[in-house]
Amino acid sequence: MNDDIQNRGPKQTKSFPYKSVDYNKIDHILWLKNSAVDSSSTGIIFLSPNGKLTYSNDAALKIWGWNRKSFLGNYANKFAQSPNQVLDIFKIVHKEGSWFGEIGTIRKDGSLNTVHLQASLIRNTKAEPICIMCSFVDVTEKKHDEAVAVLFSEMTARVISEEPIDAILTSACEKLVNEYCFPYCGLRWKEPDGTVRFGASAS
Repeated sequence: MNDDIQNRGPKQTKSFPYKSVDYNKIDHILWLKNSAVDSSSTGIIFLSPNGKLTYSNDAALKIWGWNRKSFLGNYANKFAQSPNQVLDIFKIVHKEGSWFGEIGTIRKDGSLNTVHLQASLIRNTKAEPICIMCSFVDVTEKKHDEAVAVLFSEMTARVISEEPIDAILTSACEKLVNEYCFPYCGLRWKEPDGTVRFGASAS
């Protein structure tokens, strides 16, 4: 590495129009880290130890369709298809320090998606938990493709077993509409008792 860059930072030039920087300064290091998180294409959020949203980058907001003001300050389980799963994840994170896997979430418009989550507990120098960092990748389309592949495999097996074509196509269409189209497009309805269901209303 060039001694000038290593010791005093890059010189100000037309291609690099910045003043010399001391890269040992903690404020600059933090600025670099913050910039990397803010501009990441991976969704990143920070939560308080008890699950309250304190930070979100633009990528995370885009995944769920929220603006920052409305998103921050809520608790994470508000956006989960299964709030109990979120509580279980928090228990594991606090006990083991991290968790990763897939979790179903709900976008602002009510549609469903699936994200791959990696959650890590951040501790201070006294080993006290100060926050939880979560990174997300939306894998909804991948899950859709897998579901469609399974459906066609099932249809093929039924054709081979010589079931009536009309019956095969009807059941396949019903499954696509009720298990794919309605939930993932945000179409839902309530029963008289208040239960939320996805699909065509019985009425």
